[in-house]
Amino acid sequence: MMSGAARRARAGGHAGAQGACVAVAVYGALVAVVAALLWGAQLRTVLTPCTVPDCVWPRLSTQGFDTLSALGLPPSTWTMIAAAVSALCIAVPFALGVIVARSASAPTALAALWFTLSLGAVSAAASGPAATVLRVLTLGCWFTAFAVFPTARFRPRWVIAAPIGAVVWTLVMLLPPVTAREAANDPLWWMLESAGYVLCVAAILVAQIVQFRHGDAHVRRQIGLLLTVFVLFTLFGAVTAVLGLRLDPAALGYGTLGGGLMYELSNLVTLLLIGCVAVAMVRDGAYGARLVLDRALVGAAALLIAALVYAVVVAIASAVLAGWLSAALAAIVTAVALAGSYARIARLVGRLVYGDADDPAAVAAALDARVAAVEDPDALLPAIAEELAEGLRLPAVRVTDADGAVAETGAIPGRSATVPLLLDGRPIGEVTAALRTGQRRLTARDRAALAAAAGPLATAVTARRLTAELRRSRLEALIGRDDERRALRRRLHDEVGPTLALAGHRIHAARSDPDAWEAAAHTVDDALAQIRAISRELRPPALDELGLGPALAAFAEGIGLAITIDAPAERMSGVVEVAVYRIAVEALVNAARHGRARSVRVDVRDHDRGCEMTIDDDGSGIRGDAVPGVGIGSMRERAQELGGTLAVAALPAGGTRVHVRIPVPDAALDGALPPQEAP
Repeated sequence: MMSGAARRARAGGHAGAQGACVAVAVYGALVAVVAALLWGAQLRTVLTPCTVPDCVWPRLSTQGFDTLSALGLPPSTWTMIAAAVSALCIAVPFALGVIVARSASAPTALAALWFTLSLGAVSAAASGPAATVLRVLTLGCWFTAFAVFPTARFRPRWVIAAPIGAVVWTLVMLLPPVTAREAANDPLWWMLESAGYVLCVAAILVAQIVQFRHGDAHVRRQIGLLLTVFVLFTLFGAVTAVLGLRLDPAALGYGTLGGGLMYELSNLVTLLLIGCVAVAMVRDGAYGARLVLDRALVGAAALLIAALVYAVVVAIASAVLAGWLSAALAAIVTAVALAGSYARIARLVGRLVYGDADDPAAVAAALDARVAAVEDPDALLPAIAEELAEGLRLPAVRVTDADGAVAETGAIPGRSATVPLLLDGRPIGEVTAALRTGQRRLTARDRAALAAAAGPLATAVTARRLTAELRRSRLEALIGRDDERRALRRRLHDEVGPTLALAGHRIHAARSDPDAWEAAAHTVDDALAQIRAISRELRPPALDELGLGPALAAFAEGIGLAITIDAPAERMSGVVEVAVYRIAVEALVNAARHGRARSVRVDVRDHDRGCEMTIDDDGSGIRGDAVPGVGIGSMRERAQELGGTLAVAALPAGGTRVHVRIPVPDAALDGALPPQEAP
């Protein structure tokens, strides 16, 4: 039972967590009120022309409104554009703050950061020192939010310099000498200000690249989309800095239409970056945030699309219609567009969160394609597990077939669910899936999608069984042939050899006709030599007398090669050992004869998955366009007889590498292999 101290500590922890959640909720409510007030104030001020140097974005001066009128657009068009973009810049970060605040695992300070960031687009609507404080605070939050993505920590640690540098740079840009230059629309200071922020963004970009290179597949999946947009954002900032020098400053400064459009464009790029963060949070649990209901995401996406459509239609219609007609037309068009796109939005969000879970047929098709592309039957089960995890956005998947074979991607935690796989009512295996962050159980569509793996799994089981039977039959044939060779060698050595030796001895003893008897003696000697050669070809005696490593060393010494051998001292099964020896001998001959090598390294590994051998020489290497000769073909045939593979390639530093892989023999046959003969 839990002790009193433990209960008090646990209760204190719960109370602390609840207190933090309440504090964040209160802070979020205050930010929402402030954002609404600032948005209303901005909407009123944007309608009124400003006077340089008191203009701040997105306000336009009289000259800016004149430029707008010259394009045939009324002032209300610019007001609606500024209002729509500002509303999005408030709503999107605030929505992410709500998601983080609802998460039990994400830091509460992160929610406060996103809430504060939602004030960035309307901070200029504040007056006096409050506007300066909000500008510095929101810029610091912007850089911090992306610097700690996706782990809610500064990784690598030096990336903390980016938000600090952005805050310091903002304070420098607020100094009176600098603001005077900005107010005068000095292009040098515009470029300087942009360059400072671009450097801070570039620092975050480098940090994200470092995380991407050193992270696992899950981290790369979170960062990949954001990196792409960050590159575009950095380029956008660089182009803006260059334009500050090359173009007329009167067209891009405060109060100008060009400068205002550049400001709104930068806000849209920021929204795109925040959207990438939202995708990673919802799909992959970035920042440690837990999954929220996909219906809430559907509603948020529909709201954003409705706001965009409404703003665009009002901007276009206000040039033709006056008064309330443009707003009415925008409302009608927005309603029609939303009604026609809602189903697609729901499918898109569902696919984003759950992958192909809504379409079991697509899951089965993807699995069939993956199984068809895998050549090695032993890799079929892992391929099925990987495809299910990737296609359904599952953290980890374990697949077990009817034979008891298991393949899994990632570690299966305690929170998981198992789905039996049935084919025509027969159980053929099961799938265990780790639950997504925030899930308590698999949904019905998840189970239906996982059940679609039954057909591909049956294909994989059948292919593996057929391959095992083929290997077994090959091994049986090789064992039979090896038995015959052993018996023939034994008879030649034990019966024919002594008989011929005795005949030779008797012939040498009779000297009545020296010439005839000498010729006969030589004939018998030749016969003995031939029998010894046949005996060596049937099975190399050195294998039985010395073992694999010393036998290869003796052969290499005989052809003048310096050799380094790393081979197991334990004896391997007969057919495998003979095949490895024959392949190695052929490779040594090729290295000495064709590659003119002086030294060779042979590395033999005998493990539970089979036998692997690598032979590296320091010769002239093999050309990429070289045609394999009889020797390489013979080596490959010996490996394939046992279900193995052989690859020959040139080494980067010169020389040739021969890599052989022979799978472990069937367990039933491995015990039937004949014992090694004593020397």
